This record gives sequence, structure tokens and C-alpha cells, in this order.
Amino acid sequence: KTNDYVKVVPLVTKGSIKVSRDDGEGHALFLYHIEPGQSCAMSLKSCLGEERSRIKGEADSLTELIAIPSSYIEPWMTEFPAFKRFVINTFSQRYDELLSMIDTIAFEKMDRRIMTCLRQHARAGDSRTVRITHQKVADELNTSREVVSRLLKVMERNGQVHLGRTTIEIL
Repeated sequence: KTNDYVKVVPLVTKGSIKVSRDDGEGHALFLYHIEPGQSCAMSLKSCLGEERSRIKGEADSLTELIAIPSSYIEPWMTEFPAFKRFVINTFSQRYDELLSMIDTIAFEKMDRRIMTCLRQHARAGDSRTVRITHQKVADELNTSREVVSRLLKVMERNGQVHLGRTTIEIL
């Protein structure tokens, strides 16, 4: 939860956790999904720096995880080289995703950003059909629902997606 000290670091074994950053006024920016075999870089950073969390995580679906107590993180990094590599790889992967997100925001058109968002949700849910509203997509991409709805209708006419009530199927 945003602004709390992190007491455990999640290691997802099943399902997916959506990680986002709140602006304090009810808006959130999607950052990444934590999928099976992965952990949260921001939780690790908060534990190692003994800082308050600046993100929040929500389970996207039925999710199982191993909750590693924050007090174990630093000693395990010293004692277990494989765990240290896992932590470094987690930071590296999230850094690469951050650069990709910056490129997307700076250089991609909104229709491509929408498709990227849908594919991330599809991969996290292991399904081509994503249960999501146009408003939720708009919130994640920091745009309006009207823009998302208009572009999704164009994408449906072009055979890229099929729109249902609260679902979008990637074709």
C-alpha cells in the first residue's frame, strides 16, 4: 500500500499482481505486472532502503505468493548468491520496462499504447480476452475514456480486437 513500510516482499507463484503509482488524487499510473517467478522491484527497494512504499499492488486474478519478510532480504543477499542475482535481475528487468514505458509514452501513438496495454493484461491473465473497461484502460494510459473508446472502435473495424461488455478480445 502506498506510503506504508513494506513488511514482506511478494514472490508470485500463481496469478498476477498489477503494480501502479497513485498521485494522491485518485489517479493511478500502471507500472508493471508481477507474474509467477517474479517479485516487486519497488518492494525490494523499499525494504533495502527502509523507506515507505511509493506504489500499490493489486491482484489481477486469483493469486498465490510467498511473502518473504523484509528483514530476510539483506541477509539472504549476503548468504545466498542466487538470491542476490534474483534481486539484481528483478531491478534490471523493471529498469528495462521503465525505459520501454518512457519510449512508448514519448514516441508511440495512442492506438499502439492501447494495444500494448491490452497485451500486458492478456499476458498477465494468460488469455486473449481481457476483462477491462474502457475507463480502466484510459486511467492506465492517462487519457480520456472517449479517446480510448473511439480508438477501440477503429481497432475493432480493422479486425484487431473484438469488443464486449467489460471485455476486449485481442484477435
